[in-house]
Amino acid sequence: MENDILLSISGVQDAAGSTEIITAGHYYFRNGKHYLTYEEESDTGKVTRNVIKIARDRVDVIRSGENRSRILFEKGEKSLADYPTPVGSMALDISTEDIDVEESADRIEAEIRYSLAMEGVFISDCRVKIRAMEKEGADLDLLARKDNEAGSPAGRNA
Repeated sequence: MENDILLSISGVQDAAGSTEIITAGHYYFRNGKHYLTYEEESDTGKVTRNVIKIARDRVDVIRSGENRSRILFEKGEKSLADYPTPVGSMALDISTEDIDVEESADRIEAEIRYSLAMEGVFISDCRVKIRAMEKEGADLDLLARKDNEAGSPAGRNA
């Protein structure tokens, strides 16, 4: 896969609905892991740099900048994460049920299924799907695929 990618991250929480971002990013492969990087700008103009490390049974999501956090998803394991909010940090309990990773020459996809609790109280079952593909010619493919999965027109965030 080329360095410049188009990245789609969609999440579904049973309790809160779904969300998706589509943005440009960068890809590299090092030490048996796929690295996806992208930046987000807040309403205040501050930038958060995001790194997603994908291995077969583990995904790390590392955010630096205004909203610093590190969330670890490891198949069959529980982990703790401090998640920043405007009113302070929340302690999250994450129980990763499964991680599926599919790779090809021009794309990588990871789906993470986990449950989320806060202070030991169950919040929701969740699913995150991460898709990265070569930027060249990826727009139409990604949007068509999203339309087929969701059954509605796709919006873009990039």
